[in-house]
Amino acid sequence: MSYMIGKTGEMYKPMYLRRFGVHFEALAYVFDRNAMYWYRAYLSLD
Repeated sequence: MSYMIGKTGEMYKPMYLRRFGVHFEALAYVFDRNAMYWYRAYLSLD
């Protein structure tokens, strides 16, 4: 992951769920970050 995003260990489960179409708002609710955080993390993997 790029700097200021997070550690690989904390990105694994949310990005796994994202593969199945889980919305960023749901990731924010479950994993205690805002939706934009998860959106930027997802984009950094493309």
